[in-house]
Amino acid sequence: MILIHAVLALILAAGTMTQEPKFPDLSGFTKSSTEHEMVVLERPFVIRSVRGTIGFQNHPGEPLPDVLFEMIGPGNAKEIRHGTSDGDGKFKIAHVPQGSYRFKATRSGFSSVVGIVVVSKKAEEAAKVHIDMPIGN
Repeated sequence: MILIHAVLALILAAGTMTQEPKFPDLSGFTKSSTEHEMVVLERPFVIRSVRGTIGFQNHPGEPLPDVLFEMIGPGNAKEIRHGTSDGDGKFKIAHVPQGSYRFKATRSGFSSVVGIVVVSKKAEEAAKVHIDMPIGN
């Protein structure tokens, strides 16, 4: 009986431990003053060139201007590239070499969105980044 209690205590203790975040290193990225939570996208964007659109998740189809889209990479490189969405929610970052990049989309009042962008000549020509940003809590 004591062994069962000891095992249950270990299981409960393991359940209360904080898990390693899936996207731990956000150093170098801009932080919004109203940023309270992150949305981590599980699937990477595989694209030929860095271009895309950012929308307002709470109003589907509505573009979201003035979103800062930052990329760090490729790989472990610390170079930061960035662009800002225009009035139509579109952004573009020119001359990005092939490789894997971490990205963060930030706008004051919204939850930031983070994930991975893979720039590859093998990506579909029409592939682009599309992010719907939720209002921050």
